[in-house]
Amino acid sequence: MAPPTPIMNATEVEPLLSIARNCYLSSLVQNECYFNGYDYTCVPFKRLFQECIVHKKKVRIEVTTSDTNMH
Repeated sequence: MAPPTPIMNATEVEPLLSIARNCYLSSLVQNECYFNGYDYTCVPFKRLFQECIVHKKKVRIEVTTSDTNMH
């Protein structure tokens, strides 16, 4: 089981990013799937994360916005 992940809004994350060091952007693609009774339809979507060192610990902060998956 994955460790608990804190959920924070943008206002709560801002102070963390101000002291973060060695940050880089990473991404992953997930699929959202629907079953219509006969077939599955899956739609991929991208999630973006800022990975940084904060207080000597590696943290991953999701920075996906509503514009991330706009085509």
